[in-house]
Amino acid sequence: MRSRSLAEGVGLSYGSDHFCIFREHKSGLWYVRKSDDLINQGMFVSLNGFEYQVYLDVQQVEDTVEGKYAKLNELLNGGGCPDLEVAWEEYRYKDLYAALAKFATPELFGQLSTLCTPALVLKAQKKDGITTEEIFAAVKKQALEYYEAESKFAAQEAEINKEQERFNLKKAEMELVKPVRKDKTPTQKEARIRKKATEATAAQRWNAFCKQIEYLAGTIAASQGLSNATSSPSSTRYKISNSALKANADNLFYEGINSNKNAAEILAAFAMVSSAGSANCLKWGYNRKLTELLNKAGFEDEEMKSTFRKLFLMMKIRDFNFGASGQAKSTYETARLLTEGEYSWELTGANNFNGIRWFNKEKMESSLWYAFAAVSMYSPRILREHIHRLYRTLVAAKEGAQYQCEKFLEAVRPVQKKRVLAKAKTSKASKKSSEDSVNLEQK
Repeated sequence: MRSRSLAEGVGLSYGSDHFCIFREHKSGLWYVRKSDDLINQGMFVSLNGFEYQVYLDVQQVEDTVEGKYAKLNELLNGGGCPDLEVAWEEYRYKDLYAALAKFATPELFGQLSTLCTPALVLKAQKKDGITTEEIFAAVKKQALEYYEAESKFAAQEAEINKEQERFNLKKAEMELVKPVRKDKTPTQKEARIRKKATEATAAQRWNAFCKQIEYLAGTIAASQGLSNATSSPSSTRYKISNSALKANADNLFYEGINSNKNAAEILAAFAMVSSAGSANCLKWGYNRKLTELLNKAGFEDEEMKSTFRKLFLMMKIRDFNFGASGQAKSTYETARLLTEGEYSWELTGANNFNGIRWFNKEKMESSLWYAFAAVSMYSPRILREHIHRLYRTLVAAKEGAQYQCEKFLEAVRPVQKKRVLAKAKTSKASKKSSEDSVNLEQK
């Protein structure tokens, strides 16, 4: 019989940047300990009579260049917390969250909700409308303060990413292994978008927000037959039946607003932070933070947090080429992102069963519409018709796929140019040329 130490049992190793994290079963709390301390001193646990503790998900982690686990170990000081990621985000982005909370107030969400409420509904409720100009004037100061903070943190993230890459390369050299690069070389458009998310000024971010809100409100107004986005209940140009209008991009947008709970408020909140870029929004925990702010304003939905995460994940499609030359490829790449990508389960519920990969109808429809709405909001007007075409193509593919991912992909797969005939002609011409050369030599 051989006994082993705690460190041997859970696979701990010495290192100033090595930490052990684990979850206590009964309380559900997470804990952080330095691996060196557990190896040298073991772990002290105090129990009352008949009390027990069971530790799950025990694992050793290596600290980040930001010193994430060292700081958590210091902050928790031996105590536990419900979620280590949330604890880190609340510490690391405290100032950013404070600036966002001053901008994304319950009052602002209430005004944006009124702006997006159908004119006849406002009239029935005997409520006054509001204009985008009134909203922008009231919130501009707080918004610019937030965008200054966003610019600062975005620049910091860019430096942290560079430092992390240098650290990974140095570590790979020390361990004599080839460094792993997860990301392929970005295209010119991808590089331009990332640079904009990092280097845009507060004023530029504010202008981007205003344009998205104007599009959101203007599209809703246009679908109602209003001349402008004033949400005025006295308008005489409201068309009673939206179904009587042709199925254009504005009406698809408006139908989604009506069929998805709190969709207008979610898109407005998304517009506030979209200038930070997909990677930063995900890293900063904005799906959680925006949900908290909307809940505080009285807009609650159990799917809201996952909806924001879908929006941030689907921001990747704005890197694609929506022009006529890249339409087919962009449609196919979007379909792959939904059904084969790293986050396909979150986006469409993609899963394998009985040798077939399936998608969930409701998740697919939600991801498609929110992606269409968000990309339409922050894209130039000249590209919106192409985005609308992409959306309609994907919806048609979904309808005929019978919930099968492969059929969905096959319906939008670009047609490959067949070069077999060209190769055959080239081979035949080459053969004839060789025969002519032989004949000349014989002569």
